[in-house]
Amino acid sequence: MIQEVIENKQISTLFQVIYDLNETAIWGYEALSRGPSVSPLHSPVALFEAAEREGCLQKLETLCVLNASKRFVDLELSGRLFVNLSHDVLIDGSYLKQKVREIVGQSHLNANRVVIELTERSAAENVEELIQAIQYFRSEGFEIAIDDLGAGYSTLRLWSEIRPDYVKIDRHFINNIDTDQTKQEFVRSILQIAQSVGTKIIGEGVETQGELETLRRLGIKLVQGYFIARPQANPEAIKFDQLENKKTFDADELHFARSLICSREGVSPKTLVSTVVKNFQDNVSLNSVAVVEEGTAVGMVHRKRFLTEMSRPFAMDLYGRRTIDEVMDRSFLQIDANFRIEQASRLVTDRARLHAEEDFVVTERSKYAGMGQVIDLLRQITEVQVRSARHANPLTMLPGNVPIADCVERLIQQQEAFVVSYFDLDYFKPFNDHYGYAQGDQVLLMLAEIMEKYLHRDSDFIGHIGGDDFVAVTCSENWMDLICSVVNEFERRVVSYYGDAEREQGGIVTQDRYGEERFFSFIAVSVGSLKVKPGDFDTYQALSTELVKVKRRAKSETKASIAYAKAGQIDFYCCRDGCASALSACCSEESECA
Repeated sequence: MIQEVIENKQISTLFQVIYDLNETAIWGYEALSRGPSVSPLHSPVALFEAAEREGCLQKLETLCVLNASKRFVDLELSGRLFVNLSHDVLIDGSYLKQKVREIVGQSHLNANRVVIELTERSAAENVEELIQAIQYFRSEGFEIAIDDLGAGYSTLRLWSEIRPDYVKIDRHFINNIDTDQTKQEFVRSILQIAQSVGTKIIGEGVETQGELETLRRLGIKLVQGYFIARPQANPEAIKFDQLENKKTFDADELHFARSLICSREGVSPKTLVSTVVKNFQDNVSLNSVAVVEEGTAVGMVHRKRFLTEMSRPFAMDLYGRRTIDEVMDRSFLQIDANFRIEQASRLVTDRARLHAEEDFVVTERSKYAGMGQVIDLLRQITEVQVRSARHANPLTMLPGNVPIADCVERLIQQQEAFVVSYFDLDYFKPFNDHYGYAQGDQVLLMLAEIMEKYLHRDSDFIGHIGGDDFVAVTCSENWMDLICSVVNEFERRVVSYYGDAEREQGGIVTQDRYGEERFFSFIAVSVGSLKVKPGDFDTYQALSTELVKVKRRAKSETKASIAYAKAGQIDFYCCRDGCASALSACCSEESECA
C-alpha cells in the first residue's frame, strides 16, 4: 500500500508557522506530510514506519520535500521552508542528491530559503558520512536544523559535530516551563551555548500563554506550537490579529518588573527548617525561597547563605526542628510589579554591592506576586539597551521613529490619556549654514540634555525624530510647566553659541533658502502639543498627522511658544521669560508677553 501511495503521489502537506517574537513576523513554516485521508497511512507515524519497513523511506521523504516545496511556492508563503529528512536518507543520499536540483528547479524555490531539519527516526551510526552529506547540501545553499534537542544524547553530539543553523528544543522542556525552574535553567544553558556558536534556537510545542511569555523572557526569539498556530493546508488563512494584539501588550509588559517573575512558590513561616533544607537539596536550580504569610512576603531564604549556615557542626541539631521564620532573612529587596525595568535595575544595583547574588521579591498591590532573578533583569536591561541603540538617533542617542511609534501605539491601545509634544527649532537652518554642522550638532545635543533634565524617563518619553525635530510624551498633569522649563532654559543658553557680534545685534545676517541676505533672530523653540483622550485616535499614524498640523500652527505664531490642541480647538501659549504665568492664554497685543 505504501508503494501505491508513493507512485500515485498521494501525499498532502500541512504548514505550521514558526514565529519571530522580536520582529512580530513569520520567520518560516515547517512542512508536515500526511498520507491519504481515508487510509491507515494518513498518520505521519504510520506513513513513515510503513515506508521504513518496505525499504522506500528515501523515495517517500523525497516526495514529501518535493510536494512541500511546490505547495510553499504556490501559496506564496513568506520566510523559510523547514522540511524533515532522516539521518539514513541523508547518508544514503545518491537518489536524494539527484532530486535536489529537480526540487529547486520545479518549484522555483531558492535553496537558501529551505532548511533541512534532521529527524531522529534512527540514530546516525556514521556521523562522518552524515557530516559529508550535510556539507553537500550546505554547498547547494540549504540551511540545517536539528529537531528535538534534549530528547537524546545523539542530538547534543550532532550539534557539536555539524554546527547547525537552527536547533529545536524538544517540547518536553517547553511543556509547563513557566512553572518549572529546572526546565528554565536547561533552556538558559542551551541558549548560552547557541549564542556562543551562532545557532538560532526554536522553542517548539508552545501551547499556553505562560509558556510563550517564559520563552520570551528567557530570550528565545523563534517559537512554534498550537498556541501560535495549528498546522494548516492553507496557512494564509490563519489570522494573527489575536497573537499580534498579545504581542503588542506583552512587549510592553516586558518593560515592567512583573515580567521578571520566574516562580510564584513560597513557604509558610511555620515550615520546618529541615523541610527547606530538603527543598534546596532536591532542587539544585532553586536559588531562593520566599516566606509568605497571608499573601504577604515576610522574609526570604537565600540558598548559599542558608545552606552554609546549616552545614556547620550541630546546626541541624539546633535548628532542624525549628520553623523557618526564626532564621529567615527579614531584610530583603521588594520590587513593585509595576516598576519599569530601569527602576528595578537601579534598586537591584544599589543593593548589589552587598548582596550581588540574591534574588528579589516582586509584589503587586503590596502582596507577594513571585520571585525574580538578577540574571533575568540583566538580560532584559541588555535587550532594552540593544533595542534602543538599534533605533536611536546617532547624534543624541535618544529613541528614534520606531520606539516613538511603539510608545504612542501602546498608550492608544491601553486607552490612556496623555500629551504628545512636537519640538521644532526656529531659525536652525540659517544657524547651521552660518556656523557649520558641528556647531549645529552642539545645539541639538543641548536641547536633548535639557529635555532629559525636565522630562524624566521613568515617567515620560523623549524621542528624536531627526534633524531639529524632537518628541515628548507625558502623562504628567504639569506637562505645560515641564515644556515651558525646556523652552526657557534652551532659549537662555542658546545665545552663548553665537559670536560676540551676533549676540550684540540679536541674531545673524545670512542667506535664506532663496539666496537672499536677511536677518535671523536667535534660535527659538516652537512646540505643538496634542492632548489625547481614550478613543481620539486609533493609530500613531493618524495622531502624527494631526500633531504635525499643530506644530505648524505653533511655528506660524511668532509671539507664542506652544500651540496646544484639545477637543478640536487650538490655543496658544507663551512660556518665555517675562510672562505672568506659564499658562498665559493666547498671546495678544495686550498680554504681558507680547
